[in-house]
Amino acid sequence: MKSAHVFAVVTLLWALIFLPGLGSTEIKGEEGRRILPAVAMLEMGGWIVPQINGQPYLRKPPLVNWAIAFSMKALGARNEWTARVPSALAVLALVLATVAMVIPWRGAETALIAALAMMTNLGLLEKGRLAEIEAIYISLSGIAIVCWMSFWAQKKSPWLIWTVPFVFLGLAALAKGPLHLLFFYAIAVPVLWRAREMRELARPPHIIGLLVMVAIFSTWLIPYRHATAHLNATAVWMKQMEERVGGGGINIASVFVNLPRGVANFLPWVLLLPLLWKSEPLERLPERDALIVRATRWPLVICFFALLLIPGMLPRYTLPMLAPTSVVLAIVLQVRFAERARKWSLGAAAVAAIAMCVYALLIVPHVNAEANVRGFGEKVDAAVPGGEPLYVFDCGFLPELFYVKSHCVYAQTTHDLPDTGGIVLTRLSSKNKLQRMWPETRSLAELQDKNKNAFFVLQLRRKL
Repeated sequence: MKSAHVFAVVTLLWALIFLPGLGSTEIKGEEGRRILPAVAMLEMGGWIVPQINGQPYLRKPPLVNWAIAFSMKALGARNEWTARVPSALAVLALVLATVAMVIPWRGAETALIAALAMMTNLGLLEKGRLAEIEAIYISLSGIAIVCWMSFWAQKKSPWLIWTVPFVFLGLAALAKGPLHLLFFYAIAVPVLWRAREMRELARPPHIIGLLVMVAIFSTWLIPYRHATAHLNATAVWMKQMEERVGGGGINIASVFVNLPRGVANFLPWVLLLPLLWKSEPLERLPERDALIVRATRWPLVICFFALLLIPGMLPRYTLPMLAPTSVVLAIVLQVRFAERARKWSLGAAAVAAIAMCVYALLIVPHVNAEANVRGFGEKVDAAVPGGEPLYVFDCGFLPELFYVKSHCVYAQTTHDLPDTGGIVLTRLSSKNKLQRMWPETRSLAELQDKNKNAFFVLQLRRKL
């Protein structure tokens, strides 16, 4: 295949897999925690410290929030599609970068197999259609690892080998933090060890690469630390880390759940991983390519199982291994099966594309029939008189607010509510308190969120 054909085929299949029905279903899971800070950035500014309900959200760096906010601003709409398209585009960036890196290294056939294997892994297929951190994080860390593998195998300049990947590692840190460095060095260190090139880690190109990564992350971290000095954001991050890797020992029940889910994320290609231990295809590879396969196969397996044995770890945390796994598997498949491997990968992509089209046409309408989250916002808007602001008081994390089109003002205390009255959204626990302070308050609507919690739209009148 010609290089241009590979890029065209990969882009077409990406569109057929990731775009059908992308914005048709209402937000779910962790999407609200990524989308609401983006909405706040557009409405109130504050691009350094993400906010939810007018309060700083300190648990994650803001790259995904920036991407969603930019998408909504550039496309001129605030809906599910504009919130999710950055994730889909991140997947496209990953597969096109993989093609660009693998073609000069292993040829067009291997590049096509690797790109299609990435797109048809169930884990990335799911995350690439959601407004969550994972797709962007997986893509940036995956681009870094694939670049390093390609440059090292081709004996490129050490400055290229180390600086370019660390640009993407720095961006990945802005998406989720430093966990991806575990996967990068789980590839780089065994390869260098087998090649007897460990001294490269102490040389200037690697050190400069690290400094580039730190500099990229620090462009946000320094002003962030200054803005949140009074909030002790570091303690929040440390507590989160303790939740992920803290004590409590191995929970056997969670292991029995996490391991199958983790393996499922790599289906169907995980079924072919035993081929990495076949000696015949490796003997037909150039020395450095065979070394990469031999050096990375066990670290990938060990990282996968070791992570999922840590209390608090979730299956999605292993997804940054998807890109290097797809590349080494594509190398072996192309050598071992040649034409058949290309047909398999194209077949898998075609099946995924058909499945997504069927999902968009037949399943999405049934999913949307309930529309509990979207319906909440529509009911709130129907209760708010046109042009009046909606004060949101004591509502906690409420992703349904994404669907409220009325201008929202977040009140942290009753002192933030206007004495003369106004329209307030609050939950049942605060309803009686507000009615005592504004005795002529009347209820405009009673609603339930997706968890069946009661909320009220109140019209406050004359504070005592």
